[in-house]
Amino acid sequence: MDAAPGAPPLHAALRAAAERLGPGSEPAALCRQGERALRAAGFDRVDYFEIRDSETLAPAARWRPGLRVLAAAWLGSTRLIDNVPAARPASQIDRPKG
Repeated sequence: MDAAPGAPPLHAALRAAAERLGPGSEPAALCRQGERALRAAGFDRVDYFEIRDSETLAPAARWRPGLRVLAAAWLGSTRLIDNVPAARPASQIDRPKG
């Protein structure tokens, strides 16, 4: 089964927000940037572009481990939905001991 034409831009916008999310970042600003990116990619309407706790789905006001970036947007009559885990900041990535 092929991906819908809008799936790659939707996923790319989610990944971009997830990679920018970290200590000191502003989730609300990243969500606004994500919405703008989807509109620039040709989406007709964005239902939501949000950063939330992966277990409770509570909105995230600031970075913490366990967040996900979620979005739903329309291309014509097709609604696309996707989500990705927030990237861990480099300072929190396990480094090989050597």
